[in-house]
Amino acid sequence: MEKLKNDLKTGNFQKIYLFYGEEEYLKKHYMEQCQKKIIPKGQEMMNLSVLEGNQVSGIQIIEAAETLPFLSEKRLVIIKNSELFKSGRADDLQMLVDFFPSCPESSCLLFIEAEVDRRNRGFKSIQKHGYSIEFTHLNEKDLITWVKNRCKKDQKEIDTSTTIYFLRTIGSDMERLSGEIDKLIAYVNTQKQIEKKDIDEICTPSLEVRIFELVKALGNKQAERALEIYSNLIFMKESPHMILAMMARQFRLILQVKYLHDQGYPSNQIARRIGVRDFIVKECLQQGQGFSMSALKEALQDALNADVNMKTGKVDPILGVEMLLIQYAH
Repeated sequence: MEKLKNDLKTGNFQKIYLFYGEEEYLKKHYMEQCQKKIIPKGQEMMNLSVLEGNQVSGIQIIEAAETLPFLSEKRLVIIKNSELFKSGRADDLQMLVDFFPSCPESSCLLFIEAEVDRRNRGFKSIQKHGYSIEFTHLNEKDLITWVKNRCKKDQKEIDTSTTIYFLRTIGSDMERLSGEIDKLIAYVNTQKQIEKKDIDEICTPSLEVRIFELVKALGNKQAERALEIYSNLIFMKESPHMILAMMARQFRLILQVKYLHDQGYPSNQIARRIGVRDFIVKECLQQGQGFSMSALKEALQDALNADVNMKTGKVDPILGVEMLLIQYAH
């Protein structure tokens, strides 16, 4: 990452980049930063090519790279979700592997992928002739720093406890967090310090967070609270099918976290194994205290049965989820 930041600072770009990983916001952010630095404003039409999908051929990429820039030092060729760095596209991949060493200095190739196979020949070739960066989800500490810096850019301040409250309210999706920060900054206006009451008044809690609170209420046997959250979700036009699916996902997360914790795994290793952020593991461990392993397994089975009954018309979807809530909140 430091290498990329230095390239953006100096303007000395590699001929080939590969951005990959699960954090879409950061991939998009650094793609836009590269575009701003490489292509003069107003010259995008002549010096930017964007190719997308697994039907993009090696020839198309090479032709775009070999096209000379117009009134600019470089052309930028962005290739999204090509799936070239996984198995299955041997001919196109070989064409590019042969091309990478002679890629012209006048072009910059930027591949953006969700997943790659590090054993892939193309991946290894980019390691040799360019630069690859994996964008993973930020841990809670880095997210807190990012939120604070994001506010600071707009001359606003937010303390650590308020930042944690903000993350608990909105969730961990960086795209959504960025949008809610924009709302907060506009809302507080000339006020310099962002406070918890500002978050409560203007920010919209994520569905994930609401489901988290719903399952928490079930674990604490707070029937009234659980039904209140559910009623608000239905009022806001959330689908009962989606609510049930998210509840089942939360039960599954708690079960996984509880099992791995009982096996002696620390929180950070559990987070990596199941693909969630550290603070979600901590919250799941807390929620897990309200459920036994057998109760969680039973809840998953009951959620599956309810889903089948709702989809086959045996029970009204809104009523079906409500019955499940009443069953587990008593």
